[in-house]
Amino acid sequence: MPHPVLLSCSHSFCRPCLGETWREQRGIKDCPICRRRSSRDHPRTNLALRSIYETLLKEWNSKDTQGPTEKTREKPTKKGL
Repeated sequence: MPHPVLLSCSHSFCRPCLGETWREQRGIKDCPICRRRSSRDHPRTNLALRSIYETLLKEWNSKDTQGPTEKTREKPTKKGL
């Protein structure tokens, strides 16, 4: 979720998805989950969720470029010896 926003009801959505939903509702700015009317036309960014997303993205990208992980570097062991 690269652009998370927070509605006044505390539900979070990606900004493009919420915008599309609101356009389909012809300007009615209700929460898609609880149907509570949004108090803002332009919801604030959910900074906590954005931070989590960015951290996970960095981890995923670093795993893709670092090569094998610690688990794959371990030598296989023989059981029963």
